[in-house]
Amino acid sequence: MATHRLIGASCFAMLLLVSGCGGTAGVVSPRSGAPYCNVYTDVACFGIGHGGAVTMSIPADFVLYDVTLADSVRARIYIGYNPQLSRFDAAVPCAAAGDAEVCRFTRHPESLDLLYNSDGSYMDVHIQGGTEEMKGAVVQSFLTSFRPCREAGEGLNCSAERIFAALP
Repeated sequence: MATHRLIGASCFAMLLLVSGCGGTAGVVSPRSGAPYCNVYTDVACFGIGHGGAVTMSIPADFVLYDVTLADSVRARIYIGYNPQLSRFDAAVPCAAAGDAEVCRFTRHPESLDLLYNSDGSYMDVHIQGGTEEMKGAVVQSFLTSFRPCREAGEGLNCSAERIFAALP
């Protein structure tokens, strides 16, 4: 049953992605400087700015989003129920917005890994770039664009709170 819900939500997310979500793609919030959500999953939404690209695939009972941001920064986002949790054994807990059951992260000079869990579904975010790019505004803007979402009938209800806004 959970697989059908995940795939249904992912198909809905793809529909939103293809439709452009009301023309907000790449629009920057004047209050926060972060892109508004323009990519939607059943766990969270996030934004990519001008020149970014997203490819979505469903290899099994999970969804992968391959994201290309400016400055050669790349991200891979896993949405599903069985992430590779051993990658986060040495991770540090983080304070996350929303109804997070789990929020953990590891930071390296050229990468950042985040694990977020809400309602049993996980979001595993891996961001990779050069040492300077990882400290830059592109990565910070991308991180602050993540917002928690919940299924609401036939659609999604996404909060204005930023999931990863409190990362050290």
